[in-house]
Amino acid sequence: MTERTVPSAAARSFRLGPSGGHGGKLFEQTDTAGKRLIGVAVRHGALIDAIGLIWDGQDDAALDGGEGGTLTRVLLGEGETITRIRGRHGAHLDHLELTSSHGQSWILGGTGGTHAFEFNVPTGTTLVGLFGRAGAYVDALGVLLASDAPGKEVPGKTTTRTRTPRGKATGDAPVAEATPKTRKKTTPASSPVADAPAAPKKRVPRAPKVPADT
Repeated sequence: MTERTVPSAAARSFRLGPSGGHGGKLFEQTDTAGKRLIGVAVRHGALIDAIGLIWDGQDDAALDGGEGGTLTRVLLGEGETITRIRGRHGAHLDHLELTSSHGQSWILGGTGGTHAFEFNVPTGTTLVGLFGRAGAYVDALGVLLASDAPGKEVPGKTTTRTRTPRGKATGDAPVAEATPKTRKKTTPASSPVADAPAAPKKRVPRAPKVPADT
């Protein structure tokens, strides 16, 4: 069964693998100066003896692995990139096949190996390094990929979102808290009432005096 890994291109950089055995020592090859990958150097016979990457401006690669086998240099053309690495392994890497964006393939190593593996480089990413284990042979191999688009999130990284309190905006002009309006009760004004004129006093006529009897 083939170990097939096709990552999402959403990450800024990530690793695939390694596939292979557990012998040898750890190695990692990458270029931190941002140079373009122009080739892969491989020593191979019945097994993959050593492997290394060739960067723009270099004549050859620094190899990880042993000194046996025949040296083959896979050179990429202008604008050409590695799009797939697949192969087979047991305790060591037995077989490798490299495929480029121009449709070319290079077959390296022998025909043995009990486990198949495959690393695909998705659109929007680039092969920027190799890592794994090596001694007298290449025991295990993995790839380092990077996204071509800057500012992408790395898987596993947590983006924290801060909730903005109500009535305040981050980075914008301050928003004043709304003050609730109080409705005033308005008492309708009374119309001025004029004083009523006093009623005229009535004159009561006096009773006539009656002369007393003599």
